[in-house]
Amino acid sequence: TTFLGGVYVYLNQPRQEDPEITVRSAQVVTHFPGLSPERIEQLITRPIEEEIKTMPEVEEIKSISMTGMSIVTPETYARYTDMSPIWTKLRNKMNDLAPQLPSGTDGPHVNDDYGRLAVITMALTGNDFSMAELYDEAREIRDDLNTLPLVASIDLYGVQQERIWIDFNPTSMAQFQIEPSMIVTALSGQNIVMPGGTVEAGWQNIVIEPSGDFKSIDDIRFLAIATKDENIVYLEDLATIRRSYVDPPINPVFYNGQKAIVFGISMPAKSNVVELGNQVTDQMVEIRSALPLGMNLDIVIFQPDLVQQSVESASTNLMQTVVVVLVVVMVFLGLRTGLIVGSMIPMTIMAVLIGMAVWGIELHRVSIAAIIVALGLLVDNGVVIAEDIRKRLDEGSERLDAVLATAGSLSIPLLTSSFTTIAAFLPLMLIQGGSGEFLKSLGQVITIALLSSWLIGITIIPAFCYWFLGDSKKIIKKKKSNNDNAERYNTGAYRFYRNALNTILRFRVGFVLVMIAVLFSSFYIFSFIKQRSLGPSERNQFTVYLDLPSEATIRETILATQQLTDFLTKPTHNPEVEDVLAYIGSGGPRFFLALAPNDPQPNKAFLVVNTENANQIEAVMERVNQYIIEEMPQATGRSDILFLGTAALGTVEIRVTGPEVDIIRNLGSQVADVFHSVSGTQGIRSDWENSVLKMRVEVDQERARRAGVSSEDIASTLSAYFDGANITTYREGDKVIPVTIRAQADARASLDRVRTVEVYSTSRMLPVPLIQVADLDGIVETSRIRRYNQKRALTVA
Repeated sequence: TTFLGGVYVYLNQPRQEDPEITVRSAQVVTHFPGLSPERIEQLITRPIEEEIKTMPEVEEIKSISMTGMSIVTPETYARYTDMSPIWTKLRNKMNDLAPQLPSGTDGPHVNDDYGRLAVITMALTGNDFSMAELYDEAREIRDDLNTLPLVASIDLYGVQQERIWIDFNPTSMAQFQIEPSMIVTALSGQNIVMPGGTVEAGWQNIVIEPSGDFKSIDDIRFLAIATKDENIVYLEDLATIRRSYVDPPINPVFYNGQKAIVFGISMPAKSNVVELGNQVTDQMVEIRSALPLGMNLDIVIFQPDLVQQSVESASTNLMQTVVVVLVVVMVFLGLRTGLIVGSMIPMTIMAVLIGMAVWGIELHRVSIAAIIVALGLLVDNGVVIAEDIRKRLDEGSERLDAVLATAGSLSIPLLTSSFTTIAAFLPLMLIQGGSGEFLKSLGQVITIALLSSWLIGITIIPAFCYWFLGDSKKIIKKKKSNNDNAERYNTGAYRFYRNALNTILRFRVGFVLVMIAVLFSSFYIFSFIKQRSLGPSERNQFTVYLDLPSEATIRETILATQQLTDFLTKPTHNPEVEDVLAYIGSGGPRFFLALAPNDPQPNKAFLVVNTENANQIEAVMERVNQYIIEEMPQATGRSDILFLGTAALGTVEIRVTGPEVDIIRNLGSQVADVFHSVSGTQGIRSDWENSVLKMRVEVDQERARRAGVSSEDIASTLSAYFDGANITTYREGDKVIPVTIRAQADARASLDRVRTVEVYSTSRMLPVPLIQVADLDGIVETSRIRRYNQKRALTVA
């Protein structure tokens, strides 16, 4: 029954690559376009931090303030495991805080899915298709995959939202004496979806629905706008109207150099990732057959295969260990006794699998490794029981008496011995936090294995000895026919052991001193062994972090990423590389347990590189690092293996805290100089990065009042002129596409054009050049401000 139950559990046991770990951090993201990092810190980040600090569950708070964005990351104490009520409390606090933040703030938004693991990553590509067409197909694919029982959620990455752009021509608008507000009024006034009421006509109600909402782009192009002299001008005479995508792009993704939409598929907790892989693989056959010609859906990261390989590798090691233990037992105990003792190994393993299912432990590398570790321990109980029974039989006891006497006399000592070993692994089950959750199953499985082996050792092994070990009279007769039982202990091996033991007893003081010396020598030798808490991953993939200067646009980041991708995918340079997935401006989904996605920053890219096998990774990484240094002066970067830990092996970080930005930067530079002076250091970087140039508009309030404009008028005009302002929406089926107005590209690309931007007076409705009411000045400011536990903190690594 135990054996069959174990086989059933093994075939149906949930499988994962690594144990599940509770991610105890969330992200609070807030946007305020155009606001400087210091103002973001003062007006948004600090109030959010102060509110989060009132939560007793939060242990530490990290934050980053960038131009137009604040990201606050709270992390709870390790003793908390149920995160749902904590994040609900966090969300409620942020909702209460939102009205107190500056007007125009978008958020704060709480992302409590920060730790969700994407076990399957797929990329949809098609060079001959637009991003809108890719997105439409991606939604269909997502709907199909969401029907699978083991799919919990699917996130899409790289989607570029559509926009209706109205790029106005300042010269044409001045010629027709049209102000931007007149365009906004005309668009929002016509594009409505409102009922006109109901008329009771006799016995029936007639609904009135006035027209007006835009049915096509031409409706926007031919929008009639009344001029001040009561003439009509069409919008296409004042602006270029086009349907396109967000500009600049937002977090685009490229797969082998092609624009892509990436699917991050996650599953419910305690699920079988291999079964999920089978479901997705079967569904992929149907999905691929329905794809338009020229559109491809490729699997980039498929954890089910990795888990299957990992479990099979660990299972192979387990079988090898079982064989070795059986051979050793039979060599030293004899064939019959060895088989009896060896029979407890598969039975104990099956019992362990049943115990794992009851305790809710999945099959993964740690739990299988625990079974391997336990093999050498669990066989001891069987050896002691069988040897004692054989000894009693040699002394002439009857089989039943020998079996009962052994079980009665050794059950408590063996149980005590098992508990002593269990106590050695008990700390692994008591560690709090991620490391404890990762290693907990090691202690749990060993506990199950030892208790199962004890139970089998005092029940099944004595029964087997009774049935198969042989009759005591026959054994005694056989020993007598071999010229006395004492001859057994007169072999060469026993004589060598006897002489060695006598020598040690004769010089026992010296032997004890030698053992003490060996003990302390081992402590010294241990210092030369490379140490880390958890080892590197055995996946055939590595990551590349590409960083451009803080002021770099996302377009420059795209160009640099494409350059590196071209190098990686060229067979003449890197024949080992199978594919490259590049996330620009973000880190994509969390596809590996210990890997946290990058914070969204337009000057950064994150690449995932798959090779043919894991042995090729080191050589490709060296070429990548060398290429970035020699061929990419516009960027810095580094490649990393996937590792199970908080930082890569050999990483040293020093944090500098204080109130003053300039002093912190200066101290950070000194720390970096010290790092550079140490031989062998590489990849030295500061998480505050470089300072950036900023144009400051100093509004002369006296001149502005005389001109009838306010600081708000100036700020909103500049924002709409260069970045654009959403004024209405265009509906197409279930799509809602924002209509955005801004200046034409040539006007936006000129820094000198800022001086002549026309701000309209609210009182006299006359355009006022910006230079008449404000002075322009260039300043250098920090690009980002990081904080740790409500203090400014710069980290050099």
